[in-house]
Amino acid sequence: MTTPRPINRCLAALAAGTLSLGVVTAAQPPASAADPALASQDLAAAGVGSPYYRIPALAVSTKGTVLASYDARPTLGDLPSNIRIVLRRSTDNGKTWQEQQIVRQDPAPQGYGDPSLIVDRVTGRIFLFYAAGQNQGYGGGATGNDPDDPDVLQADYSYSDDDGLTWKHRRITPQIKDPAWGGMFAASGAGIQIKRGPYAGRLVQQYSVRYQGQNWAASAYSDDHGDTWQMGELAGPGTDENKSVELEDGRLMLNSRARPNRLVAYSSDGGESWQGLHADPNLIDPADNGSILRYNENAVPGTEQASWLLFSNNESTSSRTNLVVKQSCDNGRTWPIRKVVEPGFAAYSTLTRLPDGAFGLLWESQDYRRITFSKFDRDWLDGVCAPLTVTAPRDAVAGGTTTVSVKVTSQSAGDLDGTVTLTDLPAGWSAGTVQVPRLSAGQSTEVSVPLTVPSGTSTNAYPIRAVYRTDHGQSTTPIPTQIVVRGGATVWEDTTPRSYDGTELRDVSDQVGAVKDLAAGAVTIKFRTTATSGAAALLSSADPISQVRDLVVSLNSGKPYVEFRTGSSTYPVRIQSSVNAADGNDHELIFASSNGISSLILDGEVIGQTATQRFFRDVDAMTPVHTLNPTGLPNLTLGGNRAYVTPPAALTNRWLYTGTIHSIRITGS
Repeated sequence: MTTPRPINRCLAALAAGTLSLGVVTAAQPPASAADPALASQDLAAAGVGSPYYRIPALAVSTKGTVLASYDARPTLGDLPSNIRIVLRRSTDNGKTWQEQQIVRQDPAPQGYGDPSLIVDRVTGRIFLFYAAGQNQGYGGGATGNDPDDPDVLQADYSYSDDDGLTWKHRRITPQIKDPAWGGMFAASGAGIQIKRGPYAGRLVQQYSVRYQGQNWAASAYSDDHGDTWQMGELAGPGTDENKSVELEDGRLMLNSRARPNRLVAYSSDGGESWQGLHADPNLIDPADNGSILRYNENAVPGTEQASWLLFSNNESTSSRTNLVVKQSCDNGRTWPIRKVVEPGFAAYSTLTRLPDGAFGLLWESQDYRRITFSKFDRDWLDGVCAPLTVTAPRDAVAGGTTTVSVKVTSQSAGDLDGTVTLTDLPAGWSAGTVQVPRLSAGQSTEVSVPLTVPSGTSTNAYPIRAVYRTDHGQSTTPIPTQIVVRGGATVWEDTTPRSYDGTELRDVSDQVGAVKDLAAGAVTIKFRTTATSGAAALLSSADPISQVRDLVVSLNSGKPYVEFRTGSSTYPVRIQSSVNAADGNDHELIFASSNGISSLILDGEVIGQTATQRFFRDVDAMTPVHTLNPTGLPNLTLGGNRAYVTPPAALTNRWLYTGTIHSIRITGS
């Protein structure tokens, strides 16, 4: 429900007053859907029937009708706004769609937004959950649960008993909202009905809740086919829009948007409570709404497909791009099957199983200008249940060959024969292809794949993937593996160990000339400390006049940190690690900035990264010639940030470092 950045464009039809709510008559595939095995069509287009559309929901009725719902919005903003809930129906597995219909609308300031569908497989009733708002949205929603309070974000749903043709409406805020909570809304997409076990038949709809200034997840559930509803305990904080899925063993798994990784928890009581909330390292996320479902909800426990899950989200930590579908063959522990739907812009997405056995994916495309429906089957996934574990080398050097260890584990019912290689390599890199011995179900083997890194490669971390190819399909690593490469020419180096007591620094500004023109490169610092001061600079290159233009590699409360700050106090590069390096052991910290990426690397492991590049030349380029600084050059210091301890006679503030710097090396690209 996060409001996206605004899109400024002239909607001529809106200005002319000619818009009407209707069908997108020329449903064209999105430009990026070039894969012929992925059939795509737009169900809604900005400016046709509504200025904007957002927030997809998708389900299939007991009669086999595919239901696609979403917001029709006057602007791209969330509630409060005069938003309408609309819906389209397909009776032929998503091939054609009936005209768009309005499920709920009222005059301003009333609005309804963020739909989520649940189908009761016993009664056939279709539930369409959403938030109802007048004066406030999620962020400003008032405490209390008065169903008539215009400042409370209300919990509403519409229901249909005639396969989605007509709808009635109901408000359940007093039943499910704790008065101590603020904003609360149904997490868009789809809820579930539990299939087996003691809670069979229970309807479960996930909610996002604002409480004590933080975001939480909770499950609204009904054991009487929607006559009454209850709310489970909060899961969080740090969760947001979330989904639940029934696992083979009867537990529910919660999967929530969060940056940089999705958050996962488990429930053994049908969503009444959640335990074990943790970040899933296999599912990176930019904090965007995704989807998860059983591959085959009718699969009998113990059979192969009973443990299969499908998942969709934006595979990025920083942007709403790179929409992927992933498959797990072990109830979400690993995700070896991965296909890209859209490498460019994509936002919210939701999945469903279609009556013909294929899958439907409804998603936001083309910079929020389209709601797109894509259909795919098992052949498009082209997967094999064989998760890979990659061990990155510690000795990757530019101009040399190293080996990458890849472990293959078969989860397939039959024997597998295949090869392993490395993909998504940077330009100029090359990898060998290695035959993997035949694997039976449950067997694992490990192979070494040769990797050649071209000379001239800068010190930095580079993402690669491993892929296992067989006649039955292929598997790959769910997220890229970072290979740390050491390269570049040494521009300046100091190998004399020095101790710092927190009252002094070493001024090496006379060496600025050697590094000032570096647009890219790396700083490698070997150090040891036990100090956990708020900020302690290992290296600083700072404008001595403005004191606000700098490149600083430091430890903040003992945790490696790097910043590049501009004259307007913005931070194009700012990486804060969660790793504590103030443990009295020797460490090697690298700040690398090249190829459009800045990385913090501690002892060979990437501990932070951002898709921005800044280095020494940027400090110098922003430093004007000044009468007090006629050269226009910045300071360069070790053990402190001189710009924050001037005059030199008063070295007393928090930027001074305590510990040992064994050596420092600066390399170019």
